[in-house]
Amino acid sequence: MTQEEIFENIKSRLPGSPRMASGGLPDVKSLSDVDISLLTDNPENVGQYLPEGTVVDKRQDRVIYSVPGYERPVNVYATSRKELADRAPQHRKIQLMLRMKYPELAALAREEKAGGLSTEEAWAKVLGLEGDPYQAMLNQKRVMEAASVINGEA
Repeated sequence: MTQEEIFENIKSRLPGSPRMASGGLPDVKSLSDVDISLLTDNPENVGQYLPEGTVVDKRQDRVIYSVPGYERPVNVYATSRKELADRAPQHRKIQLMLRMKYPELAALAREEKAGGLSTEEAWAKVLGLEGDPYQAMLNQKRVMEAASVINGEA
């Protein structure tokens, strides 16, 4: 199953409005995971909607549910903090924009990902973004400007 197919399957089980939070670059080496972000008033109660065998990892600001039964890792990140729930989907949105507008840069980022970097780390390296790559990849204006410069448009 593709990331999108798995997302649709899990999404139908969950309350609220779960959002896809992975898929910023295509699979490399092995199958990429499926990350789902869920803003909810009760992160600790999301497990009731997931299959038996789901592993629960309670953190200070979120609960991570690792869902069994798929050929790729599936994680639901449940939190009551909007800024956390928005973070990974925002990364995905920007990465998909980059892939569409700059396919040659996406190919370079995919090579970096194949070398072991996370998607955010790979994009930040290709774009020459310094500092925390996860934070840097949230700034759409900065990211798109960097891509434009590297692509020779600025």
